[in-house]
Amino acid sequence: MNVSSEEKRRTDLLIDLVAIATRMDRTFLVAGSRGLAGSARARQVAMYLAHTGYGLSLTKVGTLFQRDKSTVGHAVRQIEDLRDCEAFDDWISGLETALEVNAQMLKPATGSLERYFPVRAARELAIS
Repeated sequence: MNVSSEEKRRTDLLIDLVAIATRMDRTFLVAGSRGLAGSARARQVAMYLAHTGYGLSLTKVGTLFQRDKSTVGHAVRQIEDLRDCEAFDDWISGLETALEVNAQMLKPATGSLERYFPVRAARELAIS
C-alpha cells in the first residue's frame, strides 16, 4: 500500500506525541518486534490515533507501523475497550485534541503568510 509523504509526516508527528505522552522512546513505538507490554500499548495508542484521528485505513496504518492490518484492527479494539475507563478516555481525548491542534498548524500557509514562506520560489530555483 502506498503511503503519501503527508501521511508519513503526520504519522511521525503522532508517534512523537505518543512517545512524549507515554514517556517512551520513539524507537520502541516503531520497532519491528512487539517489545515489552508498555511499548506495545503505546504503539496500540499510536495506531488507534492514526486510524481514528487521521482516518487512515487499517492497511495504511499497518504499512506505516510495519504491522498487518489485523494487528492494527486488534489495537483499535483494545484501545476502544480501554476507553470505558474514564481516566484513560480523558487521556486519549487530550491526545486527540493535541492532534487536532497540530493538524491546524500543519495546514499550508495561505494569504499574507506566503510571503514569509516562499516555497514556490524555492522549488522554481531548484528546478532551474
